[in-house]
Amino acid sequence: MKDFIGINTRSSDNLRYIEQFGFIREYHEWSDDTGFDSDNTPNCPQNPLRFNPSNSQAAMIDLDHFYERLSGRVSPCLKWLAPEMRGLETYNPVVQEQKPICGQLSTIDQELPESYLDYTRWASIYAARYGSNDVCAYPGSAYGALINNWVIDKDQNGAGISGLGRLKYLELGNEPDKWWYDSEFRNKPYALWQMMPEQYATLLHAAYDGAGKSAGFSLPGAQSSFLGVKNADPDIKVVMGGLSNFRGRYIVQMLDRAYALRSANPEAKAKLPFDVFNIHHYLSNTGKVGAAYIDDNALWNTYDYLGLNSTGISPEQGQLRQLYIRFFERLFSEIGNDSIRDELSAKEFWLTEFGYDTNNNSPIRAKLSQGSQSFFTTQAQWLARTYLELSAVEYAYKDQKIVLSKAAAFDLRDMGDAGEGDLYNPNGWLYTHCGLLSFDFRPKRSWYFVQTLIDVLGETRFEKDINTDGLFQFDDGGQSPRIYYYKGESDRRVLAIWSPTASKISGKHLKIPVDALLNRIGEQDLNTLDSFTVIDIQPFSTHGHRKGYYVADGNIFLDDASSAVSETPLFVVLGKKPDDPVITAPLSGIPVVESYCNGISLRWETSGKPDGHWKVLYALKSNLPAAADCGEYQNFDLLGSGYVHFYTDDLKADRKRLLVEGLTANTEYVIFMVYVNADGIPARYPVVICASTNSSTPCVINPCITVEAGGKCGQSQADYCKLAIENSGFAYNGNCPSASSTGCISGNPQAVIGCNTYQMSGGCGASFQYPKSQLWSTCNNPEITVIFNHPVELDAIRFYHHSMLEPIDIYYATCDQPEERKYLTTFSPMKCNQWVSITNNLPADAVKKLFFHKVFAFGKSQSPEISIGKLHFCGTELSECAEKPGARSGMSTMPAEFQVFPNPTSGNFRLRWENSGYEQFLVFDAGGGLQRQYQVPKGSHSYEGALFDLPAGMYIFRLTGPERPPLQKRIILQ
Repeated sequence: MKDFIGINTRSSDNLRYIEQFGFIREYHEWSDDTGFDSDNTPNCPQNPLRFNPSNSQAAMIDLDHFYERLSGRVSPCLKWLAPEMRGLETYNPVVQEQKPICGQLSTIDQELPESYLDYTRWASIYAARYGSNDVCAYPGSAYGALINNWVIDKDQNGAGISGLGRLKYLELGNEPDKWWYDSEFRNKPYALWQMMPEQYATLLHAAYDGAGKSAGFSLPGAQSSFLGVKNADPDIKVVMGGLSNFRGRYIVQMLDRAYALRSANPEAKAKLPFDVFNIHHYLSNTGKVGAAYIDDNALWNTYDYLGLNSTGISPEQGQLRQLYIRFFERLFSEIGNDSIRDELSAKEFWLTEFGYDTNNNSPIRAKLSQGSQSFFTTQAQWLARTYLELSAVEYAYKDQKIVLSKAAAFDLRDMGDAGEGDLYNPNGWLYTHCGLLSFDFRPKRSWYFVQTLIDVLGETRFEKDINTDGLFQFDDGGQSPRIYYYKGESDRRVLAIWSPTASKISGKHLKIPVDALLNRIGEQDLNTLDSFTVIDIQPFSTHGHRKGYYVADGNIFLDDASSAVSETPLFVVLGKKPDDPVITAPLSGIPVVESYCNGISLRWETSGKPDGHWKVLYALKSNLPAAADCGEYQNFDLLGSGYVHFYTDDLKADRKRLLVEGLTANTEYVIFMVYVNADGIPARYPVVICASTNSSTPCVINPCITVEAGGKCGQSQADYCKLAIENSGFAYNGNCPSASSTGCISGNPQAVIGCNTYQMSGGCGASFQYPKSQLWSTCNNPEITVIFNHPVELDAIRFYHHSMLEPIDIYYATCDQPEERKYLTTFSPMKCNQWVSITNNLPADAVKKLFFHKVFAFGKSQSPEISIGKLHFCGTELSECAEKPGARSGMSTMPAEFQVFPNPTSGNFRLRWENSGYEQFLVFDAGGGLQRQYQVPKGSHSYEGALFDLPAGMYIFRLTGPERPPLQKRIILQ
């Protein structure tokens, strides 16, 4: 099942999630490799292909690395149009779905294989590079010359890379029958998008093996070498582009045409020019389900029926398994040629698109037919059950058993933002919220359902449906449960059990007599059973929750004492009895809260040295049910509400602080911390924190720093100068003033960032949002180094990014090892010109240096340039490396070594600090103007005062001393 359960994705998506699947279907635009047109004039593709890095406009992608990480698991879907064919200078998702043909379609014979020469060349080069046949290793290889002439690696033409052995499959097109873009020429040969069955058969014939090694596909200077995927690498399996639905007449006509084209050519060994038959299907309430859907002649014969109505239906309501079996029956009966039937039966069969939206506007929305339930829950249930139903599809043809070998859900992540909703995403339309992840790569409930499916059944395969006749019934009757039996190596035997309803049914009791069960399984080496394990799908777990039981009175009982059956599949592992431990969050106290205008800082102590990680979520308190106490939210359904959002799902368990930011000022929030141990078992209850942001105080420190440019320049810029320039909004005629004779003044109030700073952004190619004098890029170099005069315990690293789409690796050095670079994270831009704030998994120790290194995939003839500015931080500045940050008490405004209370204050205030040596207390307004100055008695550790005569607002309190670093705190005067 691990190779069966697949997902649709893109190479620009997050590899961390992609690589959890055993099968990946990758949407691959031609423009990812060839780039775009330069003169807005249509012509046949002339641009060289780039794979390392690619020409993708979505991100900087190294396809060699991508396919290496996922070796053997990816089937690239080579989509249609090369931008040059229509003179496209930028990405156009609709036009790039047109047929891959150069020139005016009305003047071109689209049933001539040579019409698809350009597409065939692209597919052939792809197969040569990522297949197993190292064509460049052969002296004088025509394929080697082809690759050298057409491919650029980094900035080197003719690198001659082939036979990397990363791919086993290559899919030719996506939904070639697409009709919905065409109007005037729909169902006609000259449609711009929709390929007639004869046309697609011709493309397959061409790209499979150069139309059976036809002369029009011979490589220059070699009469015995031809374009075509199979000619480049005979071992790669060619996948038929997934048709958009069960189009019976279309398929029969396509097969007939392909067979006719190839039968007359002895070089065309396979008479059907594909190795994998591929189709798509989305379930909607169209009124026709199962066999009736296939038996409807109007649906069978149409070229242009989408098959969608107003809402999604479950796989059992749609009788998906029966539909597929009936499709095989009718297809094989309507193919008139025995040779076609026999050859087709030997192919692999895939279904590579199905899914459900979690928005309320889609005709495939995950909405129950009865009862009210979160769309996020329904989507998760129906996706898991669809995989199970598809795994059970079997059809007997002669002495063969035809099954589906792969199924891929659409999609890895949503195509649009989540929005604020209760039971579903409030915005969006068809296909926009089918993801297992949100648009920003945060897991939805369906992620955990599907990953648990892979974990439990990954090493098994469907064996049989053991309840076809309803022998096993729920205690209170109703529709019979589904009970599918899966078996793997090492005698792993698993039952998948669920209620096949769509009306929020739960709590169903089921008694399974062991003798009857073993009789249904019918395996000679399984004649007794004394124990079993129930695995329930759990929130925040990719493994589920395991609990072992003994067989009682000859029965397996699934009830309230073990686990009752619902519309969520549960799993029974036969003959095993392990238990998951009860996990509690490893906190030694309640997290201490510090509030800011756009964030909430949490600090806590841990018990022992915990492993695993935290998942942190948050919600506006006003969107949740009213609660008298914050602890009442412990049982809230976090993954079932569109009001609860992930902040991070991988905060390391040894971290003891986190800044949750991007919040609205002066607003109440509820924050949930879910602990998951190293074995993937979540704590039973989350840690719940209720807190409010304030109205005007941002989390900003501006320590003394030196910024150095890397590379050959060796230039440096000292003290806080650039920060002061940036954040005060002007650049002193573009120049940085000389450093103060008294040295750097840490925390200069000019450098305070406002609460609304982070809204400015722009697209790629847009003009600088900030003057170049305010961007660190001292010369053309790939790295800058930030050196802190005093170590800093970081809560946030923020900067404005203007370095295009190339990622930035961030490293750090600590006090004890100031010359050792330790990897922190890689920032991968989703767009150009954007604010970046890094708060997750920041170093546990105080930091002395930060290194920002641009990841640059091109060669020596191009030079990288890192351009970042507005650099500032949130955290705690320490006086020296040996100092440890002090633990914070429950007071919400207490920094590690400088206390101000009350805050906000109406006038009277008191200060307290730990270290000696402070002699002066200063009060600045928000604009940096000095308002008050007081002498502090030597050796004192506290001070009391009043500010009744100052207007309400934000002020900066600062303690200074001749041998101590300044301490600073923002306060609110009411």
